[in-house]
Amino acid sequence: VKEEMLFEALTTRKTVTVGERLIVPYKLAEAGTVRDSMAKSLYSALFDWIVFRTNHALLNNKDLEHSAKILSIGVLDIFGFEDYENNSFEQFCINLANERLHHYFNQHLFKLEQ
Repeated sequence: VKEEMLFEALTTRKTVTVGERLIVPYKLAEAGTVRDSMAKSLYSALFDWIVFRTNHALLNNKDLEHSAKILSIGVLDIFGFEDYENNSFEQFCINLANERLHHYFNQHLFKLEQ
């Protein structure tokens, strides 16, 4: 991405009407919101890519034949577990680790009861 294009995307809003194109600069707070949204999008895309690559690297050929059934991620949102107005990426990772431990415990417990 060219520096000029990134700068323009983060600092201005484009409005197109019939026969007219307006470029309006963001106020400082708006530009900060746009910057933060872009950073969150990049982190999300990177996180999804890491999950995909990790899952793919851990699968063997037999798993790949049945991948449609096994490639899923479940996220349990426990009410009141962490009640923050805004969760950070780090908090998401902590919650995910806790949920995986909870899942492991449940799977282990169910196997013992069978």
